[in-house]
Amino acid sequence: MLLLDLRIVLFAIISNGVESVCLILIAFRVDQKYPLLVAANRDEYFARPTSAAHYWSDHPNIFGGRDLQELGTWMGVTTTGRFAAVANWSRNNERASDYRSRGELVRDFLLTEIMSLEYVRSIPFSEYRGCNLIVYDGVDLAFWSNHENFFTEFNSGYHVITNANLDNNSLRAKSGALYI
Repeated sequence: MLLLDLRIVLFAIISNGVESVCLILIAFRVDQKYPLLVAANRDEYFARPTSAAHYWSDHPNIFGGRDLQELGTWMGVTTTGRFAAVANWSRNNERASDYRSRGELVRDFLLTEIMSLEYVRSIPFSEYRGCNLIVYDGVDLAFWSNHENFFTEFNSGYHVITNANLDNNSLRAKSGALYI
């Protein structure tokens, strides 16, 4: 039933004329049984080789899609309950070759035992093309963005992550907040 509800939310947002871009809807500590609920839409270029979500053969405790070029991921979860996702955004003057892959941020968090806030504090803002990152260590949920060189820990509640500023007033963020 929960999966059906999330599909309805995403369909309602998309059918209301919201541009198709990265959107991550989060319910954090609002349900006793499920401390983290996530619904996400990922808009991506199809020229880059990827694989659908699966358990990785080189790291069998990670479940997620895979960037077959850089071996990172845009969203994944571990068998121990760690979760991470990235919403990309880019400045007009950025060249991909000047930066590390943003998928490394998600992959590297999933491979560590570092707590969420400690992990986001350790990320250099200038080494990655623009993105917003969320990481969950099984207890705490943290947000990192190099759009405004900012990181924070989330409180309980509903959160909308897009490929723009946190708490922005875009149509997709407003629609996402309305439906969660």
